[in-house]
Amino acid sequence: MQLGVVSVSEFIVWAGFGAIIPYLPLFLEEQAHTAMSLWAVIAAMFYVGTLLFSSPLGWLSDVIGRKPVMVGGAALYTTSLLLFTSTLNPYWFILFRLLEGIGTAAFGPAAQSFVADITTEKNRSKAYGFLTTAQFGGLIVGPALAAPLYHLAARGPAASTRSSTSARSSRPSRSQPSSSWSRSLRP
Repeated sequence: MQLGVVSVSEFIVWAGFGAIIPYLPLFLEEQAHTAMSLWAVIAAMFYVGTLLFSSPLGWLSDVIGRKPVMVGGAALYTTSLLLFTSTLNPYWFILFRLLEGIGTAAFGPAAQSFVADITTEKNRSKAYGFLTTAQFGGLIVGPALAAPLYHLAARGPAASTRSSTSARSSRPSRSQPSSSWSRSLRP
């Protein structure tokens, strides 16, 4: 039962990550009018957060327990994803992606350690197989969520800001997605 809950949680975390992959560049180009050089910084911040915080948060899960770190990591991860719909300022996205990486850094190592804690040595490899399957399943399903998320964000809290910002912008406004891939996302 516990392995199932952790695996479903891993699936959800990685589905969220997978959904961001196709969505973020499209959003940055068409809604936030962000330069490609800034895309790279925004994308990299997830990995910076994961790199810098995996070990300290893994240690923290050894000290205070796996579950509080997993819950805190999942909450931070979810909050960071929701924050993307609150602004068009790409510099905030740097912080949001960093927080997303920190949330993953908290959840991932604690979940792996939790699996080690609840399994016997004989069943541990099979349990890690379930966990890995959940992660990659999330990465497969996540990109399919990109289109609905793109359209949801277009109606989210930042939508009115996008409309007024677009009207005042000196750049030409693109109310409809322009790339062939993004045209296929239209309802």
